[in-house]
Amino acid sequence: DRFYFGGFLPSSAKKKMDLLTSLQPLTCTMIFYESPKRIVATLAAMATLYPDRQAVLARELTKLHESFYWGSVKSLHDELEHTPLKGELVLVLGPIDDDAPVDDDDLARMLHRALADGMSRRDAVALVASETGHAKKHVYGIALGLSDADRDDDT
Repeated sequence: DRFYFGGFLPSSAKKKMDLLTSLQPLTCTMIFYESPKRIVATLAAMATLYPDRQAVLARELTKLHESFYWGSVKSLHDELEHTPLKGELVLVLGPIDDDAPVDDDDLARMLHRALADGMSRRDAVALVASETGHAKKHVYGIALGLSDADRDDDT
């Protein structure tokens, strides 16, 4: 029903990431214009925030060389990383299905994000459990696994 039109994203990597992070709660379709020179960097930034969100990249709409690329944000990034593009680009991120099941990888990403934002493990677990409807005990087990992985990375 609804969509968000973002126009051109900021060219600065930090400003772009800040804006994309602020848009993360939106579940509606999002539409952006992007430069062919910046599209790979934009897809890389988006892939860190919503790697599995479905997207379409439309090139040269209504023109002779019109073309479309579609898939998850991550797969689009991987496909276009070494593909030079020319022309006008429109990037459309599909809506998030609120009824889609949240798996352990999703829970881990949500926990990691909450912890990176400075939340305590206890608060992050409570937040993620309440947002997803998963049992706190299950979410806490995933949070402990994250801590173990972080500790292993430090050694």
